[in-house]
Amino acid sequence: MDLIEWNEDLILGVSEIDKEHQLLVDRVNEIIRHANDKRLDYVADEAVSDLVYATRRHFENEEEMMEDVDYPDREIHMAVHKKLMVDLTDKADILSLETNHDSIQTVDFFKDWLINHIKKDDTELAGFIKDSEGQKTIDLDPS
Repeated sequence: MDLIEWNEDLILGVSEIDKEHQLLVDRVNEIIRHANDKRLDYVADEAVSDLVYATRRHFENEEEMMEDVDYPDREIHMAVHKKLMVDLTDKADILSLETNHDSIQTVDFFKDWLINHIKKDDTELAGFIKDSEGQKTIDLDPS
């Protein structure tokens, strides 16, 4: 299975969101590498737990940003986050019970949801953030 390539198609121009997306891509790629090496039974729990944790943090940060800029589709976007967290947690639970042969579909889910969420929901959010701030990019992390 191919890794997710971090490229311009995934960069939204809001540095905090882009940093978190790159971290999520790294987490999914770690799971893909283990699946490709047939080592999911050994590392799946830790790698998937890392992905679930990083995703939860990312969604919390995005929701705070949405509130800060009074994003009009905030409730819809938060409902998407809630559903994705349920789906991600369910898939993580399933993966821990699957054999390597059966895990490809679940690993594909991790890859597809991340790319689709970035390219659809988060692209709309980033556009609104940039427009509302009147800047090409913003950095919400002062460190």
